[in-house]
Amino acid sequence: MDVRVVVLWLTMASPLASAQQVFKCVDGERVSYQSEPCPGQATRAWDASPAPFDPYKAARVETMRRQIAQENAARNAPKYRRRSSAQVRQSSANDCVAVKAQRDAAYARVGLQRTFKFSSDWDNRVQQACK
Repeated sequence: MDVRVVVLWLTMASPLASAQQVFKCVDGERVSYQSEPCPGQATRAWDASPAPFDPYKAARVETMRRQIAQENAARNAPKYRRRSSAQVRQSSANDCVAVKAQRDAAYARVGLQRTFKFSSDWDNRVQQACK
């Protein structure tokens, strides 16, 4: 006998998945859900038959999942582009030179009448830029 015929015959002979019933039983404070009828009166009973597979719904859920993943990726993406260590060093060197020039110009404007706070602020700026 051909194997395909046997498989077809077994497939057709197998019982289809039948719907089951679910019972909600309340015993004082305890609530339980079971597939067998309650010993007393069931509070509620309903059929728990599986929903048929709908390829349209499955495709829609997959599309929504992809959209959410893209939105989350965009939301969690770094706000600034990462720079290489060479770019950081070059940028730091340029910033350091620029802040030192600004400090020298500020010292020249004020002259020898500058206060300790004024000098300290500018020295802190240079220190931060030249790290």
